[in-house]
Amino acid sequence: MVDRVPQDEAREAIRSRRRSALFPLAPLEVGGFRWSEGYVDFRLIWSVKQSILTNRLATLSETVLHSLYDHLILFLTRRERAAP
Repeated sequence: MVDRVPQDEAREAIRSRRRSALFPLAPLEVGGFRWSEGYVDFRLIWSVKQSILTNRLATLSETVLHSLYDHLILFLTRRERAAP
């Protein structure tokens, strides 16, 4: 979780997507399930058999999912993000 990252500067780097290995995730609450602010660490990617993902509580919006894909490609290729 982002709140476990020790320095405020490091947390802000994750939130503003300046750390290529880390993708920020907003806090979430669904049906009594609460998830605090966190991040995806692309350095720790494991395959997961889809058949065990039967009770999905939430999913990323299409916009966030595309943003995650973009960030993952930048991490894997070690390229800089092009200016808009």
